[in-house]
Amino acid sequence: MPWPALGQVTTAAAIRDRIATVIEALSVVQLKTPFRRYLNEGKGDFLAWAEDEPASAFRRFQVRHTGVTGPPLVSNTDYEALQATFSIVVAYPQTARTGRHQALDRDDLMDRDFIQIDNAVGMNGRGNFSPPSPDACWRAGERATRVIGQACDFLQINYTYEYVRSSIA
Repeated sequence: MPWPALGQVTTAAAIRDRIATVIEALSVVQLKTPFRRYLNEGKGDFLAWAEDEPASAFRRFQVRHTGVTGPPLVSNTDYEALQATFSIVVAYPQTARTGRHQALDRDDLMDRDFIQIDNAVGMNGRGNFSPPSPDACWRAGERATRVIGQACDFLQINYTYEYVRSSIA
């Protein structure tokens, strides 16, 4: 049977929510501070919020669907195979909270957090996206990038998933 299975339809919103749930469930050893989902108040401008509230931003994250899916890869008028890209951004305040070497320790923590997130929702995270969870298959990703802000550094990761959507209401 081709992957994803035709019987398991889902939506980009369900995949987004599953990514956030899996990240929140990660077990953090370093600094014992869990990943916490940003609540998307107001405009949902996570970067601006973190820059304004760095004391509350440590390991706070946001998952957003980029809105880019393109035309269906396959369509039979009942089901469509689509690809959706999601941006994951995690905030790290520019403080000594991660260690006495400050920016260097922050970089090291960001690298370790990326590995953990990548294993959970990236190519190796297939088990987290199979029924009864949203049925989606990781198709592409890029190496995480660091974005340096005024009060926080940010880890940004983009992943593309393939999923089947019902084209009938």
